[in-house]
Amino acid sequence: GLAQIGGTETNARILAALPSSSVPVRARLIGVLGARKAENARGELLKLAASNDAEISKPSFRALAVLARPADLPELIRLSIASQDDAVKVPADLAIFAVSMKIEPAAQRAEPVLTAFRKSTDGKTKCALLRPLGAIVKATGGSPETFAIVTAALKDSDAQVRDTALRSLADWPDASPAALLLDIIKNDPDPAR
Repeated sequence: GLAQIGGTETNARILAALPSSSVPVRARLIGVLGARKAENARGELLKLAASNDAEISKPSFRALAVLARPADLPELIRLSIASQDDAVKVPADLAIFAVSMKIEPAAQRAEPVLTAFRKSTDGKTKCALLRPLGAIVKATGGSPETFAIVTAALKDSDAQVRDTALRSLADWPDASPAALLLDIIKNDPDPAR
């Protein structure tokens, strides 16, 4: 019912109720803010997405997928990378993907993730960026630069990065990686992969 109530003061009241609510109620209220497209909640939702409690951060990322703007992507990316809980990774990746899809022109949609990837040095961060990057490429097509970056990740010293890059290439929207993937299949020492 809260999602249907009109008036801008309703969003403010929901936001005011968040700190004193129990975790299950707070999670529901976060979902209501997303359903209401409460633009004024973006700042608070970004803070809540940083929560160590997955029951708070997951609905926050889901709401941010709807509410966040492209200008929020650097913070969404930072929060996604900082997340330690595997249960939060999917909604965080989806939020990055959904907000990236709001960028125009479409050819620039992968740029915020690529920028963060170029700066990354550790395997965990690279994997956290390759997942949404792969989804963005699958939805919009991959540029030669993006293809080169993902292909280079196949030679990373971290096995998880190599595996995540391989999965991204396997879902590539055109035949660009076909010869490379065939070569990997022929020479893969782990046929169970």
